[in-house]
Amino acid sequence: ANADGWRAAPATVTLTAEDLGSGVDAIRYRIGSGPDTLYAAPFEVPAGTVEVTYWATDEVGNVSATKTETIKSDGTAPNTTISYPKKSGKWASSPVTVTIEAADAASGVHAVYYARTGESERAYDAGFAVSALAGFEGGVDIGHRATDRLGNGSAVVTDTVWVDNAAPSTPAGLNWSSIATSTVTLSWSASTDGGSGVGAYQVYKDDVLLATVQAMSLKIVGLSAGSSHEFTVVALDNVGNASATSTALRVAMPVSGGSASVEGTGSVIKTIPVDVVGDFVVKIDGVVSPGTITVTLTNAPPAGPDTGFHFMGLYFDVDFSGEMANDAVVTITVPYDPAIPDARIRNVRIMHWTGGAWETITPTAVDTVAHTVTFTVRGLSPFAFAESSSIDTATTLVAGLGTATDTRSEIVVGYGGSATLVGRLTENASQTPLSRKAVVVERWDSGVGAWIHVANATAGAAAGEYRRTLRPSARTKYRMRFAGDRFNKAALSADRSVYPKAWVSTPKAPLTMSRSKSYTVWGILKPHHRAGTYPVHVYRWKKTASGSWKAYGYVKATASNYGSYSKYSARIRLPYTGTWRLRAYAPTDSAHKSAWSSGYDIVKVR
Repeated sequence: ANADGWRAAPATVTLTAEDLGSGVDAIRYRIGSGPDTLYAAPFEVPAGTVEVTYWATDEVGNVSATKTETIKSDGTAPNTTISYPKKSGKWASSPVTVTIEAADAASGVHAVYYARTGESERAYDAGFAVSALAGFEGGVDIGHRATDRLGNGSAVVTDTVWVDNAAPSTPAGLNWSSIATSTVTLSWSASTDGGSGVGAYQVYKDDVLLATVQAMSLKIVGLSAGSSHEFTVVALDNVGNASATSTALRVAMPVSGGSASVEGTGSVIKTIPVDVVGDFVVKIDGVVSPGTITVTLTNAPPAGPDTGFHFMGLYFDVDFSGEMANDAVVTITVPYDPAIPDARIRNVRIMHWTGGAWETITPTAVDTVAHTVTFTVRGLSPFAFAESSSIDTATTLVAGLGTATDTRSEIVVGYGGSATLVGRLTENASQTPLSRKAVVVERWDSGVGAWIHVANATAGAAAGEYRRTLRPSARTKYRMRFAGDRFNKAALSADRSVYPKAWVSTPKAPLTMSRSKSYTVWGILKPHHRAGTYPVHVYRWKKTASGSWKAYGYVKATASNYGSYSKYSARIRLPYTGTWRLRAYAPTDSAHKSAWSSGYDIVKVR
């Protein structure tokens, strides 16, 4: 039995008796509350805590005092169970802490062991983290078992920890389905997620979180007439992983327009301010009776453009509530968006809706300084700016690291360092720089095999220039993208890579060593490297009699993980007495450029 009286099951009981007179006649015993039994040979008792009562009689019928012994035997192995905090059903986010509980009703738990798939078994002493690589969503098998204090061992039980470290797909098809002066309803296509499932969508207005919804639409209220906003959507799965940001949707809120009263007759000219757009000037030659001239901006024309044309995004309606002569002539001066290049606006045409078809009107004047277009018509109804589809609206987007003209495909930065991606967007036909456009930065995600949105580029100092500071933790490819708008076609830059260095600390070793012994040398490596690999070399030099240093090669150090960094360690023996120095080196890998530690560690060998 052990110190607590427990022994391995089955326990065998042997009874003996002695009588110095007539001699022992019989020994009897009782197990627990069972029947009295004549003892004939050693017997086994059931596992657990059992009381055995026994006594003897001699040849003349004398009966001994009754004695009771408590026998504790354990033949049952412990059982183990695992648990982990789940966020949705069986799913957890990464990393997740796994806890193993063990129980033994008899001699008690002695030790608990566990192993992840593909790893060696290790002793369990506290909750441990299970991490998944980016893009992984699935089960991680954990085998676990326990032994009790008598050596009974349970069979290995395998449970699965379900970890979702993959983002949902990027929401697509973002557009508005209805719009008014102060409200807009957005809608988009559903994202997919193969793990915990899509849980919600975050809607951003001008890069600020506006709402989190479960539906694939959102009505936004309280916007200002004539304001312009950029909307994006991010999908969240049920454990909190976020998708890449959707392609931005820029929405120009309609304005109510403006009006002016006409009190006289004959020839009348009125200036009508319209919020955001500017002043419309309407001249009517042939007013018969007073009324009101009204200008209304609309979000869409009454019909598509004529064949060979495409609209340029400005739609408006001019109306007069009074009476005009049959031969009245109306001259309208309309402000246009200064972003339209001069070469393009000079070719603009005005589409005039006559109730069942478009009438194409050539402007009488285009003022590229005041940014206005003037045209003459003989009737009032909806109008739209348009241009010939044959006009080259193609654009070119070039991007470099540091300057837009830098042709390097890749640059190396220090650990934690940054690089600036600079782009320049121009119109092909006129080589005009295009400013104030929605240019975004994307990075290549090898886990999902796609380019994903990183951020919107900000305007640079020069016309048509766009910039974004990048600070990757591993080697990453970036590019810039212009999705196109109502004036220009889409464009894409070539990709550029940023390759950060690793960071490795000076190795730490004992100040003195014996030449006949091995010692542990260790240090810190950033960023996190996979445990069990050999990402660091510790180089050795011995100081010679002349004061120079003689190299003695290197020893590979293995990595173990500690949160956001790795600890490297190696067993090193320095075989000769004297002064040695050690320096760490992290070789180049697919994610990081090589790096030396900044200093040496000096060791005396005796």
